[in-house]
Amino acid sequence: MEMVAPVSLKPAPILPPQTHLNLNYDQTKIHSTLSPSHNLSLLLPPKPQNLPLHPISTISSQPLNPQITTYSTFHYCRNKHKTAKGYAPKPTTTSDILRLMDGLAFSIPIDIYTILIEECTVSGDPNTAMELFTHITQSGIIKPPLTLLNRLLVMFVSCGLVEHAHHLFDKMSVRDFNSWATLIVAYFNDSNYEEAIGLFLGMIHQVGMLELPKWVLLCLLKACGCTMNLGLGKQIHGWLFKFNMCDDVLITSSLIQFYGKFKCVEDANLVFKLVSRHNTFTWTAKIVNDCRKMHFSDVLSDFKEMGRQGIRKNSFTLSSVLKACGRMLSHGHCGQQVHANAIKLGLVSDSYVECGLIDMYGRSGLVREAKMVFEMIRDRTNIACWNAMLMGYIQNGLYIEAIKFLYQMNAAGVQPQESLLNEVHSRFALRWLNRRGPSDSSRAEPVVIKKRRPQVQSLPAFIFNSFDTIINTFIDPPIKPSVDPKHVLSNNFAPVDELPPTECEIIHGSLPPSLDGAYIRNGPNPQFLPRGPYHLFDGDGMLHCLRISQGKPTLSSRYVKTYKYTIENEAGYAIIPNVFSGFNGLVASAARGSVTAARVLAGQYNPANGIGLANTSLALFGNRLFALGESDLPYEIKLTPNGDVQTLGRHDFEGKLFMSMTAHPKVDADTGETFAFRYGPVPPFLTYFRFDSNGVKQTDVPVFSMTRPSFLHDFAITKNYAVFADIQIGMNPVEMLAGGSPVGSDPSKVSRIGVLPSIVLIAPNILSVEHTLERMELVHAMVEKVKIDLKTGIVRRQPISARNLDFAKGESKFLVMDAKSPELEVVAEVRLPRRVPYGFHGLFVRESDIMKLS
Repeated sequence: MEMVAPVSLKPAPILPPQTHLNLNYDQTKIHSTLSPSHNLSLLLPPKPQNLPLHPISTISSQPLNPQITTYSTFHYCRNKHKTAKGYAPKPTTTSDILRLMDGLAFSIPIDIYTILIEECTVSGDPNTAMELFTHITQSGIIKPPLTLLNRLLVMFVSCGLVEHAHHLFDKMSVRDFNSWATLIVAYFNDSNYEEAIGLFLGMIHQVGMLELPKWVLLCLLKACGCTMNLGLGKQIHGWLFKFNMCDDVLITSSLIQFYGKFKCVEDANLVFKLVSRHNTFTWTAKIVNDCRKMHFSDVLSDFKEMGRQGIRKNSFTLSSVLKACGRMLSHGHCGQQVHANAIKLGLVSDSYVECGLIDMYGRSGLVREAKMVFEMIRDRTNIACWNAMLMGYIQNGLYIEAIKFLYQMNAAGVQPQESLLNEVHSRFALRWLNRRGPSDSSRAEPVVIKKRRPQVQSLPAFIFNSFDTIINTFIDPPIKPSVDPKHVLSNNFAPVDELPPTECEIIHGSLPPSLDGAYIRNGPNPQFLPRGPYHLFDGDGMLHCLRISQGKPTLSSRYVKTYKYTIENEAGYAIIPNVFSGFNGLVASAARGSVTAARVLAGQYNPANGIGLANTSLALFGNRLFALGESDLPYEIKLTPNGDVQTLGRHDFEGKLFMSMTAHPKVDADTGETFAFRYGPVPPFLTYFRFDSNGVKQTDVPVFSMTRPSFLHDFAITKNYAVFADIQIGMNPVEMLAGGSPVGSDPSKVSRIGVLPSIVLIAPNILSVEHTLERMELVHAMVEKVKIDLKTGIVRRQPISARNLDFAKGESKFLVMDAKSPELEVVAEVRLPRRVPYGFHGLFVRESDIMKLS
């Protein structure tokens, strides 16, 4: 739900101010010695830690001694000769040669340095590389030739010292293509695609557009696909066309894959048609794109055409065709033909083909055939095959077999896919998944929601609820996993009831006195069991508050008493439709919208009082504590001395805030001011405003540079500026009217960040963005730092935590860790009296601030 930014390495260390550099290179010695193939073959071993970074220093020049050059070269060759003749002398290392030269007080000529650099590049030893580089910087070479510096770049990259290479590169006053290409390939091989693209753009800006080698453009095209940079990818396509390279089959297949990733099928097909000859790669790329767009009949037609043209298929071809066969109503007939083709080609034992066969037979209802293929797989650790077999059992309703198969997976040490596990769990509310004994509190819980006895319904209410039942039962299309309550509310997403203040047990350590106050976590917790589609974002806000007083913790869980919660609690059933899941198909959306309008006309509820959930976060400003959700006004809450949470009501700041605001306002610690914004589907799409230190709202400032609706969930502030991220998740009011989600991803959109110099952001990086709304279990998130400098145009990204942000299952605990400890030592561990479901954002409020609350 936060700002999206690609993964990158941290920037190179900055030299101390007292360091003086002299990099005025000898222009007469600039010539190319590195080949593209050499750059492509660079191997990047793990990056060593804590190696010093040395500058190239200026030391008095010493003339080269020809005798020393002859001696050094002979010494090096003599050792090679002895080794070749079978002698076994102790190998002469770079350190030996450097020590010998220093002992004799001789200067080492550049050609010997070149030989030593080549040896270090091949060995990949980072310590030797740093020793050699240090020696060169202290050798007194005033004007090192560009060829030597390029070799140093390659040496650093081959030894895993990419940061040192970038630092040296930044200090070079003259660079050629090999200088740029070395760093571009280094970052590309390190999957740091944003940095590689930035270097490429810098190279074009400095040296202009030139006829680049094919491999460079292929790398950049892949980098554009990985960073979802459609605009730059199209420019690269234009360069390829300009230099008559589009007829190359390797480039063609890459272009087809690139456009297919953005679902630009027409562009991909046009590229395919313009090629004079095709091979396996171009046909496979086209088949993958057709399969991605669910044009399954085209997939089979292409597969047959490949056979007629005598083009050989590979495992990727067959796996894509099998995927199409499994989704066609052919009862496995076409898939069986592909299976026979795989046997003839000798590819039936390929892991991709095996997984495709199991999936195809399972989806076609041929579970026995799928089981036969599974029994024949060689690699029993192939998790994809296990999950495909489990999926086959589930899709065909064989849940008992699925349970047995889960036992087999457990015995084999294979972890099933989370979504499949949730599917089985939702059908049977299984407790056997965490088998630690009957008294183990970490066992998974079934979905249980306490149903309230509804009040006596009026005639209009009875009619409206009957229509709701008809819509949910007969009109709604098949429910997707992202809005299926059985899936969304499984495991630790299952809601809980309110909990009055309850003392907690400290099972390890003690709570520090500085933690007196309250840690409050907000999150969705539906009040009623959903009767139709339900999205995770649609749950009523519940606050889980751990109040700490003199080292004693107390937990309470209370709903935010919003207008929506209150009227539905009094009625005993859901009234207001869910925003994220209520519009599920055009007909169902129209019907549900009509019932909603009728409820408003009948006086069941008034939308002007707000329909928000206050389920996202909390904020403390103006001596008030608020629960927030960006679809409504804030709700003021209060903490009682015994640890309970009370809702004071909806707060409009004396009528000055009449529309929604962000759930993440920012407080300026120096001035006490609070900055916030709101966004919406109609202009102005973004409005910025602030509150003074007393919580008084100031004048709105519309931002008209935002030209279309965007899902601006969060922002950042600096001492002087506000920073907004216009990301790939946007608002879709038109799709909402047609039955789609009000919020969706647009992979073709180029994300924008409005910044001024020296901006640093800390945010989760969500991969991939479309899973954020549709398949939460597939999301991979990591925390990283993004530093942007508009003066230089440099964007630096540094992962702070490369691990996926995950959560454990079972009992809930409150942990206090020492932030200054290298291993984050646990200072205190509190066992909570009951499970706390997954939520969104939390806030710690100090005791002194609690006492100031209005």
